[in-house]
Amino acid sequence: MMFSEFLEFIQSGQDGQSSTQTQPFATPSAVIGSSLSRVDGPLKTTGSAAYASDYNFPRMVYAVPVGATIASGKIRRIDATAAEKMPGVLLVLHHGNVAPLFRNASGGSGGRNSESRPPFEDDTVYYWGQYIALAVAETFQQAQAAAAVVRVEYDADKFNVATSLDDSMPAVGTTGGPRVLSKRGDPDSAFASAPVQVDATYVTPAETHNPMEMHATVAVWDGKKFTLYESSQGVVNHHNVMAQVLGVPNENIEIISRFIGSGFGGKLFPWPHSALAAVAARQLNRPVKLTLSRKMMFANVGHRPRTQQRMRLGATAEGKLVSLQQDYRNHTSLIDDVRENCGEATPFLYSVANLQVSSALVKRNVGTPTPMRGPGAVPGLFALESAMDELAIKLKKDPVELRLAHDTLIDEEKNKPFSSRHLKECLQVGATKFGWSRRTPEVGSMRKGDLILGWGVAVASWGAGRGVAEATVNLRSDGTARVSSATQDPGTGTYTIVAQIVSDKTGIPIDKIQVVLGDSSLVPGPTSGGSTATATIIPAVADAANAAIGILLATAVRAKGSPFLQKDPASLAMTAGCIHAKGQSPETGVPFQDVLRMGNLASANGDGKSGGLGSDTKARDYSTHSFGAQFVEVEWDPGIAKLHVSRVVSVIDGGRILNKKTATNQIAGAVVMGVGMGLLEQTTYDPRNGHPINDNFADYLVPTSADLPQIDVHFLDIPDPMMGEYGARGIGEIGLAGVAPAITAAVYHATGVRVRELPVRVEDLLTSRVLV
Repeated sequence: MMFSEFLEFIQSGQDGQSSTQTQPFATPSAVIGSSLSRVDGPLKTTGSAAYASDYNFPRMVYAVPVGATIASGKIRRIDATAAEKMPGVLLVLHHGNVAPLFRNASGGSGGRNSESRPPFEDDTVYYWGQYIALAVAETFQQAQAAAAVVRVEYDADKFNVATSLDDSMPAVGTTGGPRVLSKRGDPDSAFASAPVQVDATYVTPAETHNPMEMHATVAVWDGKKFTLYESSQGVVNHHNVMAQVLGVPNENIEIISRFIGSGFGGKLFPWPHSALAAVAARQLNRPVKLTLSRKMMFANVGHRPRTQQRMRLGATAEGKLVSLQQDYRNHTSLIDDVRENCGEATPFLYSVANLQVSSALVKRNVGTPTPMRGPGAVPGLFALESAMDELAIKLKKDPVELRLAHDTLIDEEKNKPFSSRHLKECLQVGATKFGWSRRTPEVGSMRKGDLILGWGVAVASWGAGRGVAEATVNLRSDGTARVSSATQDPGTGTYTIVAQIVSDKTGIPIDKIQVVLGDSSLVPGPTSGGSTATATIIPAVADAANAAIGILLATAVRAKGSPFLQKDPASLAMTAGCIHAKGQSPETGVPFQDVLRMGNLASANGDGKSGGLGSDTKARDYSTHSFGAQFVEVEWDPGIAKLHVSRVVSVIDGGRILNKKTATNQIAGAVVMGVGMGLLEQTTYDPRNGHPINDNFADYLVPTSADLPQIDVHFLDIPDPMMGEYGARGIGEIGLAGVAPAITAAVYHATGVRVRELPVRVEDLLTSRVLV
């Protein structure tokens, strides 16, 4: 699945009825753009927040999956006899005895699953670690022990986890085969005649999401209805998919995911363990808890696929880009065709008359890949921006100036203007903040004592989308408000942003606003993915708040004893939690709770909707994206062969910033993830058996505090006129885009070694001829 397909999924139904239209910007209250602390922070820091595996119920039992120990073949025999005789063991499920589970056939608005086939569908093994049995027992330890003694005999087949993606290429026109995704002009001829050329291949490895909270499901069956406590980035989608997989009506299942210990895209769609926990709960008529181990996180719940990208750039001697070609391929599983959209940003990022982006899939015996923060664009920009840096060096041009020279306000792919593109300003502000004018271009020419400094730059882009959502706002007679929607907060700050919108609309203090999310029984909300949740939910919340305020104003002019009796509701307003005449201060008015009491109402309830961008006829005429620039400094100590990212300046054009604290946290965290991508992270599959062999935090390296650079985050804070009255875009992905190529550009500047395959290894740099 590509980013464009993901946008289509989250925006499905976007042309239906919606009140959302392009609006002039409102003048927000001080709560918008403030550095407000997270409203859910105290719950998390005191341990009061309940994550999926924290739920416990009477008579609850525990489930532990059994994973395949081959990467391809057939199960000849499963012997669970010894396991079933162990103390406390209640059940061992496998393909030979499980109740039927069904494929999710609808896709689109009907829900999207992570793997197209349900667990235990047959006796075929497609990848190492694939679930082939499930042990259920009274205690976790008993279930773990039982899983360990389930004996499996296989008829193993040859498998392929090779890292080179040159082989096994399907024919043109076949599923997964090479296809042209974008083309204009004559890129081959333009490249062939260009006096300055870059022709290089760039590789990014498979990466594993590894959020702090591992996946978990607690399944409760009451004889008619399932309640699944999940760690999910999309409770509505999870609900729709599980209803199909379990074969129950939609009203007979509820998904609850109040708090999530991050997901990075790995929790967007349901994984097989969720269905296994549910089917075990139904069979035993007891609650079942299934928590994945860290080891299982590497095999069973997705990863960013390995990519291999050939970039060809042609330019005139004066530095004009005349041809840009990107031919990328990524590995996918034998079960599903998942296309990593590495060319997402390529067609519109720079002005160039001749362009082609082509793609292909290469099958491997691995679990199904899934979106990981910035899917497609992040690995794609590593290749594109690395090639741009190499072109700048060949042209002997400043890398910032080369990019500025090819900036454009027109999306040349769609032939549409951008709704709001300020990439030029990102580069200019970043260069000033970073001190780019002090850079000397020669390799190894910048020193800091015994250290050699390297400076690099890359730009960033990510699509700006908006989907369909609903929200409900209740203004209550006790002076509080309640806002609810079936979206969720994966740690990004959604609880806080939603409260800010209600406070901005009503003037009710943040601490008197209850935000209820993470329950599929609420009115439908957006999936937290693709940096679309914020842009999708806030128009619905604003619409609902306006509707509730309308009821209050109507009550104020009808209620006996009201000072506004028989006045025109249009002459009234609500600010600072009070109803008052327009043009007068809220102190002259009446607290809204008093108006409710005068009208003998417990609450004023408003419902709101948000439509996808396609529901706005004006927005259809524009290309909507966020942009950014990443400036990186590395320190290279050739005496001890030590490389350290010491400083990062990140400048983001992400529309209006609703909360500077949570936004800065998002970008800074993404930069840290970018350091991991550039220097540390890769999932390695053992060629002997297909096992993701570094499936632990001892061998899969991620940045620690000692690896972190000084991070300076800056926002342009320019509202996007096509993104509703607040002009806000999501920023969950944009901060990671461009970090890795800026690192490798800085590494080249310091060492003279061009690293085209991530992560950068010290072994790569030992060939450097830069002297101490």
